[in-house]
Amino acid sequence: MKNNRYVQSFNKIEPDQTAQARMLHQILRRSNTGSSQIRKVNTMHKTIKWLMPVAACLAIAVVAAISIAQVNPPVAIGSAKTGEGDTLTISFAKGNLPAKDSEIANGAAMESRDLTADENKTLFGSLADTHTITAYGHFYHYNSALAFVEGRATNDDGLQTRIILYANDLNVLDTVVEGNKTSNDIFGTAVHAGYFVTDKNSKGIRNIIYYATFHLGEAACYLELGGEKSQSDALKTEITAVIGKLIQSGAGDLAQISK
Repeated sequence: MKNNRYVQSFNKIEPDQTAQARMLHQILRRSNTGSSQIRKVNTMHKTIKWLMPVAACLAIAVVAAISIAQVNPPVAIGSAKTGEGDTLTISFAKGNLPAKDSEIANGAAMESRDLTADENKTLFGSLADTHTITAYGHFYHYNSALAFVEGRATNDDGLQTRIILYANDLNVLDTVVEGNKTSNDIFGTAVHAGYFVTDKNSKGIRNIIYYATFHLGEAACYLELGGEKSQSDALKTEITAVIGKLIQSGAGDLAQISK
């Protein structure tokens, strides 16, 4: 019945016989197979409707991943052997480039000099047995007491860890590194540690700097070690070892040194 309607409608137009036969054949074939453009469009719409919630879920997952990364910044783990052969680990949180200027020693009048090998041994403990220590002491002018020490501990590979020891109530850092820090329990001492990566320099090289702060009795301690990013593993291992030695040996007794 449906085919007869197609034929009757087709007879109302006037193509030549060859074209007429071809067109009629196509119309009847498409009618019998049930194929149509409308059905194809509907199928596409169904597919799109099915994909829409999937795309929404993916978008939510991406946003969640970004949010988690912002709340929990990347962490680098430094590992080093202790004197007893145990493995000490410290986690360093990735922070931002920093560093604001800070007034040194609250503007107090100071006198300064190089420290002797014996004084370095007193202040840096067993670290002086494994590293070459060079340190500069700053003493209060009015009573000759040691206010703070700027030192460097150099290992056999030439890595130099900057170390500043200072009384807890002083502000002695010429630059203050600000950013994310982890909190580690190292032999009962809370160590806050972090790192940051610089932009590429003119040679396309990026540097990485590890830093940490903690207290040793009446003294505070700030450590910093940096170098090319390709040295990252060696740098974080070295600063971890230095931190461990300072804490284990009970270093940092500023009261034992005077001008």
